Amino acid sequence: MVEISEGSLFAVDGNTYTIEKFIGKGKGGYSYIAECNNEKYVFKQLHYEPCSTYTFGSNKLEAELRDYNRLKETGIQMPNLIAFDDENQRLVKNFIEGDT
Repeated sequence: MVEISEGSLFAVDGNTYTIEKFIGKGKGGYSYIAECNNEKYVFKQLHYEPCSTYTFGSNKLEAELRDYNRLKETGIQMPNLIAFDDENQRLVKNFIEGDT
């Protein structure tokens, strides 16, 4: 996996995101606050580390997108998916200010 640190640059769907801060590791990936065109986003790099409480199957990005669409259909308020990069297993969502 590519090392991600403050100041790293990543292109997703034609836009370049600058990593500003690591915000956490979850069952599916590492999340960062990133900036693009003076806007903040959440940049998520998927990982394939074992998770004893959840099974993703063979394609974690596919599972993430399926779960996102299922939640979106419920109408609950949640961050919007802005872009994803299948080859590099990355997601970009809008950033919502506030406590996690």
